[in-house]
Amino acid sequence: MKRGPDPSSASGEPRSHALAPEEFIRIKVKAELRKRMRGVRKTTPIEACAERSAKIVMALLALPELAKVPLVKLVSINLRYS
Repeated sequence: MKRGPDPSSASGEPRSHALAPEEFIRIKVKAELRKRMRGVRKTTPIEACAERSAKIVMALLALPELAKVPLVKLVSINLRYS
């Protein structure tokens, strides 16, 4: 996964090409949101994940567009990281 530029050097000092304050804040906020969402995913019970997954599949199968095609390949995505 490609990440945005690091706004500071390894020593914690700003680099000479430091980001604008808005860009720096945006990167920090995104990193914090990702961290929080990883925590939520790790604590979500497997049963709740399976229930949500089943609802997604049922919603997809109800789409008339999918009823017209001969084959639909659904990919399982594990949202819980071990």
